[in-house]
Amino acid sequence: MVSDATELEIDFGKLITPPLAGIAVHEIEYFPESRIELRSETSAAIGRLFAMEEAKLKVADLLFRETCLLWIVDSVGRIWIALEELIHKDYPKVARMPRVRSFPRVKGFPKLGHPSLLEGSRKSGRIAGEIVYDRGLAQPWCLTNSSGRYGLNCGRTEDQLRSVQLRFQSLGFRLGMAFV
Repeated sequence: MVSDATELEIDFGKLITPPLAGIAVHEIEYFPESRIELRSETSAAIGRLFAMEEAKLKVADLLFRETCLLWIVDSVGRIWIALEELIHKDYPKVARMPRVRSFPRVKGFPKLGHPSLLEGSRKSGRIAGEIVYDRGLAQPWCLTNSSGRYGLNCGRTEDQLRSVQLRFQSLGFRLGMAFV
């Protein structure tokens, strides 16, 4: 984890605190159940998810093709990962499910987006996006900056996304990259 503020800004961009009007209450109050920090102690477990696809398991192909893996760099340079989850507006502690890409959003189940991966009520982060799976590509796992609040239209650069890619690579992950 990087600690120098100037180095963090160079590597991952300036800290962004989205306006509270752009963050839903449930994104402040709840973390995704699948939320995990990417670090050396967790990389093997996360890597086993990726290995399921590399073993050509059909369950992995379906799971990763139909769900979205979110990632975000927080204020101190930690990377958090989670499935994009839907949460029941009336029963948020018990009724959750992954968002399925090919189905329309379910009424009454708002999504837990990138802000929900962050700690604190201000939800300040640096850069975020998705890890996209496409078995038709030479490198089926692709890191993007596709985040409406932390990745697009907020001054992020391809070099900053590459810094995230390098962090993943340092822990043994092979990810392509697509700056959008």
